[in-house]
Amino acid sequence: MRSTRTSARMPRLSARVSVRFGPPSGGPYGMSGDAAAMRDDVRAFAALGVDELAVGFGAPEGPAAAGPEALVAAIERFDREVVRPLAQPT
Repeated sequence: MRSTRTSARMPRLSARVSVRFGPPSGGPYGMSGDAAAMRDDVRAFAALGVDELAVGFGAPEGPAAAGPEALVAAIERFDREVVRPLAQPT
């Protein structure tokens, strides 16, 4: 995420969210749904001035609970379907 703010005028903002592909569960997830919804969430954080977004995949019912292979698959999917498309020039 890039910001037009200067460090002298406003502090850097960061946010931490849990990620889950699939329907919203009403649980602790800051981002859930399909990749398009997550890209919209990242854009919304950027519009609020968030410079850094830390994402986690370790909620009790999340991919980390299913084992290391599921966790790696979720992280790779997030990179492939959310991060990389957002990094493409528009």
